[in-house]
Amino acid sequence: MTAKAVPAEPASRREPYAKLRELARRLVQAQLLVGLLTALLAAYWGWWASLSALFGAWVIAGGSALFAWRHIGTGVAPAGVLLRRFYGAALWKWVWVLLALWFGFAVLQLAPLPLLGGLLMAQATGFWNLVRHG
Repeated sequence: MTAKAVPAEPASRREPYAKLRELARRLVQAQLLVGLLTALLAAYWGWWASLSALFGAWVIAGGSALFAWRHIGTGVAPAGVLLRRFYGAALWKWVWVLLALWFGFAVLQLAPLPLLGGLLMAQATGFWNLVRHG
């Protein structure tokens, strides 16, 4: 009598958030790439404008990465815990965004228009990704 082979557990059971983590990683990469392209466009007005646009995109990409890390970083949990993680992640993201914007405007004194341009382009990439992937 031969023993039956036990089928391997599907990857989705071992790591249910793997696809979501990959999506979050690709979102942050896309936001940084759009920020780089925006910085290249802003370079027409000088290196300070280019740096400001890059910083604006970096703020949003960092916020997206922070949100993903706080929300899906720890794995499966009951619905109430997931809801608290979601709200906590959103709160931390916006604290990060506000502090980073304050730092960019008040401390570094970056150019406001290019910084907001980079920020808006990176945020638009996030919206586009949301519409595209649901």
